Amino acid sequence: MKKFFTFLCCGILLSTLVACGGSVSNKEKTSTTTRPTVSYIADEAYTCQPVSIYDIVKLDAEQKIKILDVLGSRLLVNIYSNYQQDDPNFSEEGYNAITEKIIEFNFETGEISNTYSFTDGYCSDAIFLDDNSIVYITLSPGFLTDYKIIKVNGGVTQEIASGCCYANEFDDPHLARLGNASFAYSYSNVGFASNDFGVNIVSAYGEITQQVHLTDDGKTEHLRTTLSDDGTRYIYYTAIDGKGTIIVGDQSNILHQFELPLSERVFDFSLLGEFIFFSLEDISDENSVGKIVMKDLNGKTVAEENYDPLFRVDSILGIDLKYQIHAVQFINGNITIFKMDLPKNPVLFYNLGTTSFLLHYDYNTSPQKLGVFLLKFS
Repeated sequence: MKKFFTFLCCGILLSTLVACGGSVSNKEKTSTTTRPTVSYIADEAYTCQPVSIYDIVKLDAEQKIKILDVLGSRLLVNIYSNYQQDDPNFSEEGYNAITEKIIEFNFETGEISNTYSFTDGYCSDAIFLDDNSIVYITLSPGFLTDYKIIKVNGGVTQEIASGCCYANEFDDPHLARLGNASFAYSYSNVGFASNDFGVNIVSAYGEITQQVHLTDDGKTEHLRTTLSDDGTRYIYYTAIDGKGTIIVGDQSNILHQFELPLSERVFDFSLLGEFIFFSLEDISDENSVGKIVMKDLNGKTVAEENYDPLFRVDSILGIDLKYQIHAVQFINGNITIFKMDLPKNPVLFYNLGTTSFLLHYDYNTSPQKLGVFLLKFS
């Protein structure tokens, strides 16, 4: 289940929702599909055990790893290194890195099942599909970069899409798994001739359908290309007619679309079954630094608690600005939040289900300090 968010800075996230007036593009669409209501529980009893990756995937002194996707016990792992200052591809903007290979790694068996070698470029995202294929994105060196979206199935490589983008994690494409070997990818051509942005759906046969297609005109605005998903649906955040807008879609349709109140400034969010977990600020409340808010898929607030801003929100986990991990319990319409007794270091979350996560600590440092851990709530 996806997705991870790499935290750049609070200021970027705070600036993602600004009222500015304009024209509405897509009308709200509501799915007739029903799903069971699920309560999400983070109990204060949990275990956190190390997962052997670094002692199996041998790295050179300058190499690093980043987990790109998790499906069951299978990981897609990017093995990369940063460009040094004397390298002609060195850049202070963008990813400033080159991927050497992607591996499929099973953290339960410790086996590497597949390796995908790279000759140039950086792999910014990758996902497993349910037909045993993978999809990944490569970016050429530099801040203004060329991207390619590649599907690999049984040794057959297919280029799905390509284009130009700014490589800053908010403007380059992102992927979301949708089931039936289909997936979504976001894109932004803002700053280029078309000035459009949105989300496309790719079928199992490689057919591309535009599902969200908007033009940045100063009223409708691209905010970020970040996608998160629950394996069958994606969630996307943009501004339409000057209003922060949440879009939830699947492989066939836009299922839900709603506007956020103009007073709400979003830090981060994640799908939780029939709810969306938001960390946000309500600027109409002078006494509130932040709030944890649960909304249904039509945008109605069903529960909220005053709480400091959380980032890298994935399912029931998030971190604050001091890298403290917080867990959220949402049951019977009530929110409870507690701090977890875990290291306060840079960390990425990977959701294995409602009660299990992988934690990747110090993912951007070399040599690696802590490593990868399996977190389980009892």
